[in-house]
Amino acid sequence: EGDDYWLGEDRLQTLVDFLEAHPEYSRVSHRRKVVDEQDREKGIDTEEAVLNRPFYIEDLLQGKLYSDFGSVFRNYYREAGTKYHPLLLASRNVCDFQDMFITQDFGPVYVMDKVFGVYRARSVAGATNYNSVVSQADRCRENIRLARAVEAFYNGRYDLSPMVLHNQKRLLAEAVGARSPELLEAARKDVPPETVCEIAPELLYLARRGKRTEELRFLKEQLLPEERRGLTAAAAGYAVKRVWWKLRNRKPNEKLRGYVRETIEGASQ
Repeated sequence: EGDDYWLGEDRLQTLVDFLEAHPEYSRVSHRRKVVDEQDREKGIDTEEAVLNRPFYIEDLLQGKLYSDFGSVFRNYYREAGTKYHPLLLASRNVCDFQDMFITQDFGPVYVMDKVFGVYRARSVAGATNYNSVVSQADRCRENIRLARAVEAFYNGRYDLSPMVLHNQKRLLAEAVGARSPELLEAARKDVPPETVCEIAPELLYLARRGKRTEELRFLKEQLLPEERRGLTAAAAGYAVKRVWWKLRNRKPNEKLRGYVRETIEGASQ
């Protein structure tokens, strides 16, 4: 694609050699430098946790990613005819998401700890790349549509409900942040009332925590009566779960510091 380019004259040969030597893998990928519009480096994509090991479809379902277009894969399309057309044509803008599932259905991916490419991250007015011409809300809707297309194509073998919920949450958060009844009404087409009830406690908690009174007022005014029922208690429950999650996921030295501080404060009392 126009926003990506390769590094290294031996890139293709290295990737092909790997697949020929490791028939258990369906695809091999690599890391990329990320640059902005002025070619200033913004870091390296692909988290270290997925490098130099099999990347399974379960990793993809958990939201971990690798560079699809920065990869070489076996030609599973050669004998497939039109089998994959319904999935590949589910979006006119996106095909890497579907392609990941198609190839990984045959086996894991190996992500090399080599920087063999550059990705130019662009989201600027007047540009013609996907991130520049499609709004965040429309990207969320497309992601929801793609997740459901994958689930339907594989007859429910893969559960993409976390991805759907994540994008539904972003749609609601955008409407609440903008305090826009129009955006909220548009979001309701992709977020059913029972899901609004699931997401609203988190939005209420975040608005209270950030002391965003206008968002709090918007939520109370715009939510349907059944969506407001039990909302305060649910928000309190979400706050408790969030504190527990932070405590559970703190690094060991952070936990130790907290324990020492609590012990000292307890002794002083």
